[in-house]
Amino acid sequence: YQRGCLSWTDVLVGGGFIVTPKNVALKTSWLAYAADAVWGGGTLDALISAMVLAMVRDGEALAVVQPDGRWTQLPSSAIADIDADLSQGRVIRQGIELENGREIAVHLRRDDFTTERLDRSRYVRIWRKDFADQFRGVPWGASVLLAAETLSDVERAMVKAVETSALLSVILVDETDFSSGSPFPGETRDGVQDASLEPGALVKLGAGLRPHIVAPQQSQQAMDLAKHELRR
Repeated sequence: YQRGCLSWTDVLVGGGFIVTPKNVALKTSWLAYAADAVWGGGTLDALISAMVLAMVRDGEALAVVQPDGRWTQLPSSAIADIDADLSQGRVIRQGIELENGREIAVHLRRDDFTTERLDRSRYVRIWRKDFADQFRGVPWGASVLLAAETLSDVERAMVKAVETSALLSVILVDETDFSSGSPFPGETRDGVQDASLEPGALVKLGAGLRPHIVAPQQSQQAMDLAKHELRR
């Protein structure tokens, strides 16, 4: 999945790009700023590439400008998932504050109890709108992740079935031993014993006791389902 997101990013912006002002007098100072535009060190083109990658992978990307003019990229999880109806046509939907349908601020989660309102002039948020009444971005590979999760569940079930079928236990039947009692340890509740046969066990049964194995048949479509999820 990560490689797919990197491929999308390469197609969209490559390693990033630098915006060059038309005013030649500003070019020198602008390029100097772009070379150190990220708080803590980093170039503007690298920030752009990282933002696009976050948008593809997480659904949206967020960067906040610091007082010194440098930028800090934040994870999309920093946006507080809150909803509220304010006054004068202003609402908060999934942490995004809107005024008459236009985004004017974002509410960031500082801790489990407090949030901070950040005005639109202090941050950049990029995301792709796929449907009406959408306020937050959706990972571009969401359908891939769902299919991958299903495939992982199928594979785990198939591995567990193989492991179960490979278990080996030996049951010895003594035709002359008529003593009562169960050879399996376990608690008995309401006349029913809760016991299990461990792999590698050597069990001796008395006369009159016969083992009856209950083995659910493996799904005949398991491999076809795994192939289908892999293609999807």
